[in-house]
Amino acid sequence: FELAEAIGSRRATLVGPLSFSLLGMSVTPSDRSFNEVDNLVWVLGAYVEERGKESTTDYVAGRTL
Repeated sequence: FELAEAIGSRRATLVGPLSFSLLGMSVTPSDRSFNEVDNLVWVLGAYVEERGKESTTDYVAGRTL
């Protein structure tokens, strides 16, 4: 909420995406850019793990659950 307040809004439509952005930044490996990881996650969601058709693959650990 602090970041949303700094921008001047606490709308849920803003707070949600900001929260995911902060989460993404916290899990991005130090040898990768935030943009690179964000693009890879977007591609994963758009083309590989479509909503309702998710697999049991753990992409962080690199194995199938």
